Amino acid sequence: MIFRLMGVKSLNLVKEPNLLIEAKQKFTKDEGIVWFWILATAKFYKDLSLVEELIPNEVESLKEKGKLFLATSIVNLEELAEKYPDVFDRKNIYYFKRILKRMERKVMFEVDIEKYISAMEELGYENLVSKLKSRKDKIAYFGITTIIRIVMTKDGELEIVFSPYIAPLIFELKKRFTLYDFEEVLKLNSRTAIILYRFFKEKIGLKQFNFKISVEVIRHLLDINENIQSSDIRSKYLKPAIKEINEKTSLKVIVKPLRRGRGGKIIGFQFSIEEKKAKGNLAENLSKLLETLVKDRALEVSLGELIEALLTLKRVNPAIALW
Repeated sequence: MIFRLMGVKSLNLVKEPNLLIEAKQKFTKDEGIVWFWILATAKFYKDLSLVEELIPNEVESLKEKGKLFLATSIVNLEELAEKYPDVFDRKNIYYFKRILKRMERKVMFEVDIEKYISAMEELGYENLVSKLKSRKDKIAYFGITTIIRIVMTKDGELEIVFSPYIAPLIFELKKRFTLYDFEEVLKLNSRTAIILYRFFKEKIGLKQFNFKISVEVIRHLLDINENIQSSDIRSKYLKPAIKEINEKTSLKVIVKPLRRGRGGKIIGFQFSIEEKKAKGNLAENLSKLLETLVKDRALEVSLGELIEALLTLKRVNPAIALW
């Protein structure tokens, strides 16, 4: 089943590669909202002149295969500020310029090199990772620059051009991506809650409703300093963020510490997550969702694929899926 966002604003859906959700997160809330909106409005970009100097050998090969490898996003900042006044209390370009300046150092994402190479090869972009494959065992850090150009006009239009090393992941992944509701993200105030919400949505998509995570993984995900004790991670980061997620979103999350020995040091956390039951008739809700997706051309899926996907959902009656 393939969901593709094509500037869909009525549904406020964001499709984000799992590799980015799992990357070390540094965005503040306002920076994160700009980033999510950029993702939600992204489109493929066919002007190859921007990258011919960056990856000349790879460009020719990708051209021959008919592969697109750049993406762009056009955002009206005034419209964004008006739509979300609680996040953006000012509408002038100087305010957004300061946000973009803060984001400059944060658009390099540290990702898992094994997963990255695997995903790019699966999509047919092996030329972009061929050199990495030969030396991946020697690499101690791997980061991808997600954006190669930002242009903001004086009338408040923002043009983002995504890197060729990340654009294929945004557009062509048929799995290993997470779809979540932009409006639910906006309800969350803390940076930690926003990061964890996306991470939990990823786990639900992978059918992982009960799982364990080490303290090291939590530190990486939330970008928490090594000097902070694991007990403080629980009390100052996880508990308030999960309380906020439970109160404001469709998720219900329970977390328990994992200790070394009885009453010993916290070495990880066990999470249980589920989605709260939606109100209203399920068939009616599905019908409205599909109607909107098709109308906005956000859904590209065959009838057979749709039925198969619906049958895998936990609370969908087979009769509803066939209907």
